[in-house]
Amino acid sequence: MCRIVTVAMLFLLVGEAAAQDQTPRQGSDGGSYFGAPVLKYTAIRDQGAVMFGGRGGWNLTRSLVLGGGAYGTMTEVDAPAGAVPTAPGPLDIKLETFGIDLEYAIRPAAPTHLTVTAFMGGAAAHYVDDGTKDQEGETDFMLLLEPSVGLERRVTDWMHLNLAVSYRLVRGVEQAGLTADDLNGASGALAVKLGKF
Repeated sequence: MCRIVTVAMLFLLVGEAAAQDQTPRQGSDGGSYFGAPVLKYTAIRDQGAVMFGGRGGWNLTRSLVLGGGAYGTMTEVDAPAGAVPTAPGPLDIKLETFGIDLEYAIRPAAPTHLTVTAFMGGAAAHYVDDGTKDQEGETDFMLLLEPSVGLERRVTDWMHLNLAVSYRLVRGVEQAGLTADDLNGASGALAVKLGKF
């Protein structure tokens, strides 16, 4: 987690110099859009996990963005022993999240500004074989809410960096061996927003 935060802070500091002469487009009261690859560090079953995905959005106003996103685990997270009795060996948990984003930017004209986002939708969890990565058992679908607060830096007219912290809340967990507490947790995320701002 410290490495990801350090790298993210370096990106923001480098962006500080590049953004000094950048000014936001005037009269942009909507019609702006972006797409962003996103890297997240989180905890699942008290184990560190990296999630990767993307999000995109359309500016309804200068401050308000409506969009969506999807993310999935990239690293191994050990499943509880015996979660799928018929499994041939140890299992890993795979978690995917997907939904809509509602983001509000505070003072969006400033080169560095705050964002507040509500990510709402669903999540899917399933077990995979640690060796073959074949799915074992059924996929469990649940409801998801993940509010976040971010610090966004304008680097150029077409690129913004957003460093955010969030808290994932899931409901309706029915997967054998898992509870909501195993999947709820804080995340740190770095998004590289590319588009028209």
